Amino acid sequence: MNTIAKIQEQVSAIPSVSFLIYRREPESINIVKSIEDLVRSKDSESREILNEVKKWAEDLLEISLESTEDFIEVLKDFIFIAFATNIPGSKELKRKILERLGILKIKKSRMYDLINEAIRTGKLYYIYDVEALSDIVKYEISRLYSKVCGKSDQTYCENLFFRFDSKELLRHFTHIFTLNKLDSVYEELRKMVETYKIELEKTRSYVGISENDILVIAYLAGENSKQKTLIYQGEIYLSIEKHVHLLVQVNYYDIDLNVFKEQEKIKELFKLNVEAILYKALTDFVETLIM
Repeated sequence: MNTIAKIQEQVSAIPSVSFLIYRREPESINIVKSIEDLVRSKDSESREILNEVKKWAEDLLEISLESTEDFIEVLKDFIFIAFATNIPGSKELKRKILERLGILKIKKSRMYDLINEAIRTGKLYYIYDVEALSDIVKYEISRLYSKVCGKSDQTYCENLFFRFDSKELLRHFTHIFTLNKLDSVYEELRKMVETYKIELEKTRSYVGISENDILVIAYLAGENSKQKTLIYQGEIYLSIEKHVHLLVQVNYYDIDLNVFKEQEKIKELFKLNVEAILYKALTDFVETLIM
């Protein structure tokens, strides 16, 4: 039995790539908490990264961060910005942050390459962990609403450059499955999206937000056949005294549609995956307004 066939044999549920490589799930799938822990770290390697982030942020803002209120919170936000955007100068910082969080080590395993090859040849399918990515999106909604708009006279705040485009990060949160599970995974995601829509509707009504003041959409924005990548965009609009617009890019790597028999269903599966992430993030954020 070849190695890819062995991988297929192991995929009895929809395990994460990390589980297949390390025989255990990641210690933490909460990147927001991991970044918070990094900010509080006292070891020399972490402090070196934090100093680099501080200098990068100060060059961008042309101010001294230490002179700002809530210096630690500001530093955490800029780690997050470097981590989730492609602002000039952030690429190398992102690599160092991912390395420090232990995410890049996934690339060092031969299994990592085999899994990517199995996906490229249509032997394995995948989706991203909804809870893990929604935590990150929720953080950005909160940052825009409470910090960008909340600490200024601005009433409209947006981020059009938020993206999940690091393959290593996304593989860290990838759950894989075989073709015979496509229908069941698709149906599970569809039901998940419907559940989050209902929860958001209930929370919206409770908080007193108009139906026209909250919106989530997701769509396939592009395809790079040479790099075998599908690019999805998701958008969140929220208006509660302040207006927030967040554009989220989510890349699906190693996808050659020509090798998939269910091309349209695969594209719809990814769209549902993005919708589930956005609806959960927005629902969780709006619920914080009740507390």
